[in-house]
Amino acid sequence: MATKLFQIVLKRFNFRYSEFPWLEYSVELDKAFCYPCRIFSPNSNEPAFTRTGFDNWHLANGKTNGSFQRHEKSSSHMEASALLHDRKLRDSTTTNISDLMFKKDPEHLIWLEHVFTVICYLVAEGAPLRGDIELTKFKNSEIGGGRFLNTFSNLLFRLNSNLEEISKRLPENAKYTSPTMQHEVIDVLGTIVKNKIVEECKQSGIFSVSMDGTEDSSATEMEVIVLRYWSDNLDDVTEHALSMFPARDRTAKALTDNLLSELTSAGLSTDGLCSDCFDGASVMSGWKGGIQALLTSNLKRFILYVHCFNHRLYLVIKKVCNI
Repeated sequence: MATKLFQIVLKRFNFRYSEFPWLEYSVELDKAFCYPCRIFSPNSNEPAFTRTGFDNWHLANGKTNGSFQRHEKSSSHMEASALLHDRKLRDSTTTNISDLMFKKDPEHLIWLEHVFTVICYLVAEGAPLRGDIELTKFKNSEIGGGRFLNTFSNLLFRLNSNLEEISKRLPENAKYTSPTMQHEVIDVLGTIVKNKIVEECKQSGIFSVSMDGTEDSSATEMEVIVLRYWSDNLDDVTEHALSMFPARDRTAKALTDNLLSELTSAGLSTDGLCSDCFDGASVMSGWKGGIQALLTSNLKRFILYVHCFNHRLYLVIKKVCNI
């Protein structure tokens, strides 16, 4: 018996399963999974192929309507397979967005400028870049196509025919419009914004930090760190989100370590931290073992704690409603 956790061909698999190249098998769990969906669509509506594992072997493979055939035809599987194909293509070309920014080809620069502009606009508007049925090529008036690709095909190409010609001359693997590339552009933009926030905060000299969390769709607690400081540009106090991280360990010590690590990795000195603002949960506000107490202890100086006004207002309203 093989010891590797996931592998494509195993003794327990019927030989007919080889017709499904996406299939993988866990020796430890004795269950099958879909590799593309497990990587790119872990929260799909078919958890048996992504999280819990499939082991109803007598239903697995039919002539036309087995569980494997139905999963292979599902929209979530086809989308995940397309993303996997794109990832392999990107890896084979070893191209990243940072390298492309220094290309001297005028057409590449023109195209890349439009890619950045469209993503900047959609992100700033809080609009989704991709649709329920994401297209792999530019098509006009496709229902379900993502806003990112449709902005090119239904707007920019009509306003600038030269841009459409440039897109036709670019190789398919050099259009920089794939989901992976979209994420990379957003990461680059996020880094630029984050660096600007940190620079402003450094100029202020002192700052306050807030942190709170909520569960995402995968039931993972996500903590957000917010900085509050004086902005010379605005001539007023301002606040900006600095970072977000998964809090797999919700103890006060772990959260404190994560908070200090995020500040340090962003390039901020804790010497400027003058106060913190959290909710009233004991793990956050506890005066002995909460984060506010641990910050004072770790930094070896008093850090003022402020109970978040929004949370205090919520507690008041809740109390009034219960009267």
